[in-house]
Amino acid sequence: GRADADAFRTAMFLACVPGDDAARQLSAEALRQEVPTGGLFGVGGTAEQVTEGLAPYRDAGVNAIALQPLGPLEGMAEFIALAGRVHSSLSTT
Repeated sequence: GRADADAFRTAMFLACVPGDDAARQLSAEALRQEVPTGGLFGVGGTAEQVTEGLAPYRDAGVNAIALQPLGPLEGMAEFIALAGRVHSSLSTT
């Protein structure tokens, strides 16, 4: 029989940094991981910016995106709050 189309999920882990310093932190991590210049690496900023940053991946068919925190453990509460806001905004679209 034919498998349910939703049974196969395309998953991706994506670096995520909340806050105003997100672009610098993502750029530094991309350099550390030797991501080619001009390559996309992660999402960050406000919940709205992160949600917008996920759009190209979702449009490409990635239907399970795990946001991977970068930075010190002291920033984990901010990351968790951001991820919750992003999830809520995606759940209503």
